[in-house]
Amino acid sequence: MRIAIIVGALSIGALALSCSDSKSSTEVATEASLLLKKLAAVREMPATAPIGPNQHFLIKGDITFHTPDKDIKMASEVWLAGPERMRFQLGDFDTRNTFTLYDPKHCWMKAGAREVVEYDAAELLTETALRWEVLRFPWGWEDELAELSDNFDADRTDFKLSLTRESTLGELTIELDKTGLPKFAALGGSAVELSDWAKVNDKSSLVAKNWSWKYQAGKRTETIAMFREAALFQDEAFRPVVKNDSSVGLVKSGLDDERTVGDEFGILNMGFRFLNEEQATTKLASLPQGEWWQADEQRYFILRHPDPELTKDWSSSDTVSQLWLRWSTYSKVDRESGITSMKSVMSQTGYHATGPCWALDVANDGRARRSIFLMPVEKD
Repeated sequence: MRIAIIVGALSIGALALSCSDSKSSTEVATEASLLLKKLAAVREMPATAPIGPNQHFLIKGDITFHTPDKDIKMASEVWLAGPERMRFQLGDFDTRNTFTLYDPKHCWMKAGAREVVEYDAAELLTETALRWEVLRFPWGWEDELAELSDNFDADRTDFKLSLTRESTLGELTIELDKTGLPKFAALGGSAVELSDWAKVNDKSSLVAKNWSWKYQAGKRTETIAMFREAALFQDEAFRPVVKNDSSVGLVKSGLDDERTVGDEFGILNMGFRFLNEEQATTKLASLPQGEWWQADEQRYFILRHPDPELTKDWSSSDTVSQLWLRWSTYSKVDRESGITSMKSVMSQTGYHATGPCWALDVANDGRARRSIFLMPVEKD
């Protein structure tokens, strides 16, 4: 990762990366394999990822840049909300440099008191994906571990393995030590050595407290002092105002979105037009683009781009423009579980529900598809 760190006139780092991707959870094995269960147990975490949007990470510690002249040590803080979403803060509050990656097309940097400026998103994508993979391991590797489990001795105690899979960045590699903990990870020209695995607090899984990064411009070392998993960040935390423009990266419609491989979670102000199931069935042939949704036990057809001329004589409904809490995910989650998850995290958002949750009907055809949940809300 190229990070321009301003220490007087000093600028450190130069590395170009490309976009990353992540295996959809719809592709994973339906039951945790023996090897997956053992590797998860080593990290003191469940064998399957929990359902819900609160799967983010908050990390605080120190970062040391190793330069030919001297080492430069700074405080660091990382908010990680997906394989393509990260906020990286360096230095003390008044002089802090902040790098914010919202998605593969939107990234910004703020140096101290200076204005926020646009930044090359490609330079953060690979490192963001690597952090996500390491912190969630062995989640995301279900298929590869299931194949290895076929020839795995149940009594084996040496877990030294090298795992690989392809991504749009190239080959992703994670190497395990004999205890089953990741010791090295590499992707798209960025690599990190991992050591000092331990529990940072009583509730955490084991985490590598020492990360030694190597890249074209040199190397740096990160140490973790505080680690919080099951954190929850709204999309807004990764979308700073740029030159008085707050619309950059803004999700304007919660009905359908394919912009990022990771989850999206946040508040948006939106209205939409819909037909109930009986109305929609009678007009099915003439319906414009849209999707079927369900709220409580009723199904509705929401028009994605209503045509006023086509719909002028419809006895349809228009929602009042209002606030919605939106969770969009590629995770394979059924409607009931998704709604339960939305309700369970409501207290962390500063909002409360004002009506039933709307859930997109998702085709069960084996393809990776987004599940979307919309909860009408008001601020507490």
